[in-house]
Amino acid sequence: MKKSTQNTIKQYWSATKKYSGYFYLKFFIKAITIAGAIYAQLYVKDLFDLITEFSGENKMEIWPELLHIFIVITAIEFVIYPGLERVVDWLITQFQVKGMRELQNLCFVHMHKHSVGFFNDSFVGSLVSKAGRFARGFERLDDLLSFNLWPNILRLTFSVAVLFTLVPNISLVLLGWGILYVLVVSFFSMKRRKYEVIRNKEETRTHGLFCGWDLQCLYYQNICSL
Repeated sequence: MKKSTQNTIKQYWSATKKYSGYFYLKFFIKAITIAGAIYAQLYVKDLFDLITEFSGENKMEIWPELLHIFIVITAIEFVIYPGLERVVDWLITQFQVKGMRELQNLCFVHMHKHSVGFFNDSFVGSLVSKAGRFARGFERLDDLLSFNLWPNILRLTFSVAVLFTLVPNISLVLLGWGILYVLVVSFFSMKRRKYEVIRNKEETRTHGLFCGWDLQCLYYQNICSL
């Protein structure tokens, strides 16, 4: 199992290196996007501080500064942030499509090294199911990195850094909570892993029987139509 996982990661990394430009650029732009979103929240803080701490009689004095803050927040939240998010989505799509195509071609080349008799075996359906899961696993792994792991690491890091300059004690509490959350999730994920392996084996066997039966029906249908 360990060797199989290492080989799978090795093939995934080989496909990643071929399209490393998309891979690294999407993470870099995502970091800029999240940093910009947190930066906008600091402007929101300045906005409320300016309103609540103003003690003068002529409120029009703070209007130019309020307008400036409002324009910055609007530009970040409704122009820059959505625009960068669409760029990241495009990069993720391009990277996954190209990477999955590379892995599917690899499976195709490997499968066609076998003899014709090999493809008449009923286990071919299982092999096709495994090949499809192999390519789809690349997509799911990249989704996990792009939409869960990397953004959460960035949000926690930037939030702790900002809070440390304002309220150090709360930043340490937030950091401790984040570490505890990761440890608990990792523990239950490892506990669930053995059941997922059993489930995937059963799904492969079921899909293999279905694919084998379907291919045999198609084969006999073609013979009867001659």
